[in-house]
Amino acid sequence: MLKKIVIAAVAVAALGSNGAFAAGASTVSVTGTSLGVNATVVPSCSVGSTTAVAFGNITVIPGATGAGSFTVTCDLNTDYAVGLGNGNAFAVTRNMTSGGNTLPYELFVDNTYATRFNNVAIGDTVGGVPASGTVGGTGSGSSVSFNVYGQIPLTATKPAPGYYQDSVAITVIY
Repeated sequence: MLKKIVIAAVAVAALGSNGAFAAGASTVSVTGTSLGVNATVVPSCSVGSTTAVAFGNITVIPGATGAGSFTVTCDLNTDYAVGLGNGNAFAVTRNMTSGGNTLPYELFVDNTYATRFNNVAIGDTVGGVPASGTVGGTGSGSSVSFNVYGQIPLTATKPAPGYYQDSVAITVIY
């Protein structure tokens, strides 16, 4: 709006008394500087739904297994890696607790129980390929589901009866 007012004022000033352009009047031109507009879109990832690793009611402790899952959503073309923490009662292995009693367990990336699910650190994904013991990839903008496989070590002994539980952090590096 300001440009229109300035142009009109300049045009009126160039008119003669009869409303015609005065002799020798020059053409009016408006110049200015451009206004930059910018934004930086930063990548993001989020953990969605989780399903607990449930061992259920167990009578034979060594080797008991359970499974759970979680979902991760990362922006399109965002490389990411996901790892699991050691839980609240870690001592050489992860432990569930019930009062003062513990029940050891481990979490794995595969159902062969060969690769322990580890935590992640910056640099644990290169080109969408996660480090060993973690999962990940390159984001598509859609939710991706990852399975978690739990096993009680074959060396575990049966603790006192009770409801044993633990909580493990899910960490996403991107």
